Amino acid sequence: MKKELPVQIFFYTRLLLYMLAFCMPFFHPAIVVSYDAIGFWFWFIIIPAEMFIAFYAAPPKVKLIIWLSTAVLFPLIIMLFVSGFTWDTLMFTAGGIASFLFTVLIFKTKGRGKSIAALEVFLLGTIYFKLLSFSRASSEIADKSYEITKMLLIVSICAFLLHCIVLYLSFFKQKKLKKQGKELIIFFSIVIPLLLLIALALPADFIDHFIELNQVDEDKIPEGVELEDLFDSNGEGEPDETGQPGEGKLEGIEADEWPEGLGSGEGGKGKQYTVMIVASKLDTLYAANEYFGVLDPEQGFVFSEYNKLNELSTLRIIETWNNKTPVYDLRRREQDIFYLSREPYRFLAYEPLSFAPTILNYRFYPLSYSYNTTSYVSAFNYKAWEKVLDNTEEEQEIENLLEIPDAVNLKQEEYKYDNGREFEVRELNEQEKMEFKEYLEVAISDQFKAEFLLYLENNVNEKDPYMDRLLSILQGFNSYQYNLGYTDAVNVARIEEFISIEKEGDCTEFSNSTAILARLTGIPSRVVTGYLVSKNFQNPNYDRALRFLKQSIGLLDEFPIEDLILVTTAHRHSWAQVYIPDYGWIDIEATSYAIPPPPGSDPSAMDLVIPIIRDKERTVRPGFEFPWAFALFTLLFLIVGITICLYLYRYSKEAFLFIRFKSKNDLRALKSIYLSMLMKLAASGFIIKLHAKTVLEYSEIYPELSAFAGHYTRLRYNENLESDEKNLIWEDLRSEYQNIIENSKQPGFWNVIKRTVSLRGLLY
Repeated sequence: MKKELPVQIFFYTRLLLYMLAFCMPFFHPAIVVSYDAIGFWFWFIIIPAEMFIAFYAAPPKVKLIIWLSTAVLFPLIIMLFVSGFTWDTLMFTAGGIASFLFTVLIFKTKGRGKSIAALEVFLLGTIYFKLLSFSRASSEIADKSYEITKMLLIVSICAFLLHCIVLYLSFFKQKKLKKQGKELIIFFSIVIPLLLLIALALPADFIDHFIELNQVDEDKIPEGVELEDLFDSNGEGEPDETGQPGEGKLEGIEADEWPEGLGSGEGGKGKQYTVMIVASKLDTLYAANEYFGVLDPEQGFVFSEYNKLNELSTLRIIETWNNKTPVYDLRRREQDIFYLSREPYRFLAYEPLSFAPTILNYRFYPLSYSYNTTSYVSAFNYKAWEKVLDNTEEEQEIENLLEIPDAVNLKQEEYKYDNGREFEVRELNEQEKMEFKEYLEVAISDQFKAEFLLYLENNVNEKDPYMDRLLSILQGFNSYQYNLGYTDAVNVARIEEFISIEKEGDCTEFSNSTAILARLTGIPSRVVTGYLVSKNFQNPNYDRALRFLKQSIGLLDEFPIEDLILVTTAHRHSWAQVYIPDYGWIDIEATSYAIPPPPGSDPSAMDLVIPIIRDKERTVRPGFEFPWAFALFTLLFLIVGITICLYLYRYSKEAFLFIRFKSKNDLRALKSIYLSMLMKLAASGFIIKLHAKTVLEYSEIYPELSAFAGHYTRLRYNENLESDEKNLIWEDLRSEYQNIIENSKQPGFWNVIKRTVSLRGLLY
């Protein structure tokens, strides 16, 4: 049975609203949702398909068991094909079935679903509100999305307006057309002025992140001004009790003059620039943003494309991200960490459990990005395995090494000792060797490998226990010189030269060589880059800088000054992570075993430069100009696109009907030839047949259809026809069809054009 037109239109407006929400991330620069292959199939294939199955394949058109089986098996087969059998497969299948059931409740409960349909509008409104109010993006993205956000708001309101009107006409319309018309007039008299008000009088700062800042040539870094006068004048931010200033100076640059690129690299010579402020109870924190687990034979450790941890650095989210598969290693505890950063990328301590969306706030430029995280940080202290020569003075030293900071909140009884050390770490089992196969591979040339093996031969006993081998590798760096810096050149040849010849380098040489050496001794390893966040680096200059910044940045008010850590360009770091059985991945600091940097090269000797942030309202772009050109282009694009789709649908449907009735004599072919005739007559200007009228009643208006109507009625309703007689009637029916179509075509070029472009046939 053909469905009522308003209900069909309501089905498509509902589908349109869902698909528009799913598509927003594709064409809105500031709404970015990471659609992987599984997500794409789910949102754009399974959900719409389940809606169509629920709406168009319902009984009696399709048997109930086939209908329900299709609704269940379709998403299951698709997800098995895309992702294989996983927990996500079952979850996405359940989501598809839920979409099917929801559509059934709305459309297949004989009008009882109208309440659900009305409530669904509020659900969709919530989704759109979250998408349109999503303001976590970089300044470049925010600038690009300045106009399109407002355009999307208007398009969304129009789409919801259309959907609500169709909902009313489909489920809530009154029997009396006059009363219904009055209600619609009242509705439009309220909504249309409101829509125009939003479109034309929308304030400039609504969902807007564009801030006017002074443009500074990034090739010329502004000279910093010393902050002594500022400290003296307000009495805040004085040095700590020692009163000893750092060797370097504390300088400030006005926030509006802070160039965009300043603070992302090494900084100026002899100076360190503010990168972020971290609030944490921990004394030391490895804030990572890139993991390098693949060892290339020539390039060395390269970025791990398929490591999910690397996706988290740039992943844009709307709601809080939660780790669905957290590790349960020994001696890890949850730690809440807050970041206020210059970097648009996310830095996370291993292992991340959750993080809130990054918030962009130019009020605190250049520290514009803030986010809260929770990580499962390890309290494992690998130095506790260091061998001691006697058990008197060194015993207390070991006790100190094993002492747990109050912030970690671990009970002392969880610690067990064996001659000053914890119980021995076991070797990898076979399952772990397979799981961490990638992190054990050392696919480098024999020439390079020989130098690393020579280092191990001189420093490591291969028969030693697991932790002893690791510590022997680290202790071998005792004669190596550590220089502050950060170098990107980490190819195998460079690391081999560091190990065998130069024996001095920065953190990158130490971390990369440690990872290679660990793999050669059977210890899974990888290289990580980010920032070393440590309270041990905080000298009086840092303390004064934090107190000064805390005055101007309201976000820091909730944190005590002793929990704040200032991070600068000098703290850019590279380190190794090794896998310890039962304890998981542990951050290893190889540079702590090397000869410390020479005097004068540590951060304390460098001038510290911070932004001078004025906590005041910044000037936003004045006024609002409606983007008429963009609006007209969008409207034209939609009209052209919809028109093309309609013509494709018309001609493909006509071709499909023609093929189906051309060579078969069954009921489907009979319906096809009837529908094909009606569509072609409509294109020629014939009156549209009402759904309630039969073909015989329609032939009373157009007598030339009488013969076709008679043949159609006999084939449709006479079940006692012999096969030969039935075939003869079919031949006559097709002949009448051809005559009707040919005679309906009025001559003349203009009539040919009208028949070609007419879409009246789609009303059937």
